[in-house]
Amino acid sequence: MKRAILSSLFVLTGLITFAQSSPNPVTWTYSTKKLGSSYEVHMTAKISDGYRIYSQNPGGGITPTKFTFSNSPFLVVEPTVLEFGTPVILEHGMWKVKTRAFEKSVDFVVKVKLKGATKTNLYGKVNFVIGNEKTALTPSKVTFTVPVGR
Repeated sequence: MKRAILSSLFVLTGLITFAQSSPNPVTWTYSTKKLGSSYEVHMTAKISDGYRIYSQNPGGGITPTKFTFSNSPFLVVEPTVLEFGTPVILEHGMWKVKTRAFEKSVDFVVKVKLKGATKTNLYGKVNFVIGNEKTALTPSKVTFTVPVGR
């Protein structure tokens, strides 16, 4: 009985230590750029070496990166989020299914327009999957707030 408890405790301690030591392979930054009467909102993913983030249109049945934005009475958000970066084309599985992903960094950009002379925030979330040479990690979700009109 003692041996089973000690073994379980050892395994649990190892899992907790591993979970705390595993760095997040993606860091997100957000910025805005004024373009006349509208703004570009930049959502930039910096990706650790050895990892990749999948495109919004990855192909091959891979879970795509997806942005959703909260409705705002002060903003009009264009429906298309653009991707800027150099995609890599990967082949997966025995059928050699091709997928699109980004390594190092990718800039996702959406255009927004203020409804009047005001300052507000764009609230949203991004769902994404990170992978490496061996596997894809569990899908992640990050919520964000970006000031617009400031």
